[in-house]
Amino acid sequence: MLKIITDKSAYQFSPELATDTISYDLPLTLFGKQWYIMDDYWMKHVHLKITDRCNAACPFCIEQNSHIKENKGLFLANVRRLLDEMDAQGHLATVSITGGEPALCNYVGEVLDMVKSHNCFLNINTNFSRFIVSSLQPSWLNISCHTLGKDDYCRLAELREERIAEYRRLNPDTMIRIQCVLHEKGLQSIDEMLAFMEHYKDCVDDFSFRRLITLDKPAEDDLLQQFKHYLFYNAELVEQVLKDYYVYETWRLNGTLITLSHSNMGLLCRMEENEPDNLLREIVVHPDGHISGSWYRNRKVICSAE
Repeated sequence: MLKIITDKSAYQFSPELATDTISYDLPLTLFGKQWYIMDDYWMKHVHLKITDRCNAACPFCIEQNSHIKENKGLFLANVRRLLDEMDAQGHLATVSITGGEPALCNYVGEVLDMVKSHNCFLNINTNFSRFIVSSLQPSWLNISCHTLGKDDYCRLAELREERIAEYRRLNPDTMIRIQCVLHEKGLQSIDEMLAFMEHYKDCVDDFSFRRLITLDKPAEDDLLQQFKHYLFYNAELVEQVLKDYYVYETWRLNGTLITLSHSNMGLLCRMEENEPDNLLREIVVHPDGHISGSWYRNRKVICSAE
């Protein structure tokens, strides 16, 4: 399924996701093998999972039990070849640097400079405990923050506006987003979500809220679903995108941009079990340089680290 909705009258509160209308027919040659991707800007995307190390302890993180040893030489070599090959074929659009906490990797600046030399859209996902220094600025900095004040549950220090202002001074062309996972020890009501946004609205460009990643459809009465109803009656719908195994939507509330998202990993697993091995909806580079076309490391192996 690929559907973009901009009219509130067509908005879906609980969409049923499916993939029967998506065509992955754009050929892409990587590391001597032919693959197929969808001809869509946001699907021409590479995730650089630069490290599994993290100084936070978010119990809902799907990467918390991943402990792949870093291999700087192979990681840099394979990322360079991957980006060069995609760029040469006109299929490199966006890159995300993630982890773990990417700031803990001592060569993350080299990776940023390599990515930005391709002049593509670059996201960095970070808990903002440290600044990531690069000679080139990312397009977006996505800061993980799940509550106001110090977050003892996730072992995260309070996100201070002064630190955001300092980063913006050093990176004036970078857009800044706060990414908030709604969970049992975080924000508990719509009023708390609104207070959270009010507190940070003058120092960031966007807020992103998402559910915990689940293996199947979440409950109808969870907080994100309640917030959708609040926004429907109080905010402007920019767009709702239904694509593959996830929903992504953007709203504008009193001038503040808000994105909501949910991924159904159970659906993704079922889809990948019943589709050709040469179809790519993800490209993920792991800390040891291993590249796969799935978040499941051993599926659709593009380049092995062995």
